[in-house]
Amino acid sequence: MAENILDQVLGVVFLKFKGIKLGKTTDATKLLTEEDLKDILYQQNGTKPFTKIRTGVSYMLQCVLGNPGLQVLGLVNPNLKPSPSFISMDFSRELFKDLADEAGELIVTLMEDNVESTDPRDIITFPKAAARQTTEIGWGVDLQRTIGVEFWIFVNESNQSFGYSGYASSLGL
Repeated sequence: MAENILDQVLGVVFLKFKGIKLGKTTDATKLLTEEDLKDILYQQNGTKPFTKIRTGVSYMLQCVLGNPGLQVLGLVNPNLKPSPSFISMDFSRELFKDLADEAGELIVTLMEDNVESTDPRDIITFPKAAARQTTEIGWGVDLQRTIGVEFWIFVNESNQSFGYSGYASSLGL
C-alpha cells in the first residue's frame, strides 16, 4: 500500500455509514472539493481581480452501491422507511429537515485483494456526513441493481475539520 489512501486511486472502496456496513462500491468513488471564491477589485487595477479570497469550502463523496437491501436504501434515502425487521418499506415524505441533523459517521476504506484494509492510513473518516440517493433504482434481466449516492460532508465546528485519514492523534484531533 501507499503511504496514505489519498496516494491511491480511490476506485472501489468499502463504506460504513452510521455504523452500518454499506458494502463495496461498484464503480469509481470520487471525493469532490468545492470552494467559493470572492474577487477583490480595486478601481486602480481595472476590471480584473487584484486577489481572490476563499469564503467557503465543502466536500462531497460520490459513489455507486450495488444490490442495496432495505436497510441501505433507508440509510441513503430518508423518504424510504424500512420496517425494523427489514421486510417491508414505507415510501414516505421527509420535508424541511436539516441534513446536518441527520448526519452520521462515514468511513471509507481502501480494498486490497478484495479485503478491507485495517491500516489507518488506508481509511478516511468523516465524522459528520449525510447521504442522498442520486439515481433511480432499476430492475432488469441479468443486471446488477445499483444506486448512485452522494454523501455531503459537514465540518466539525469544534475543530474546523471535515474528517481525516491516517492517525487522528498525529493531527491533534
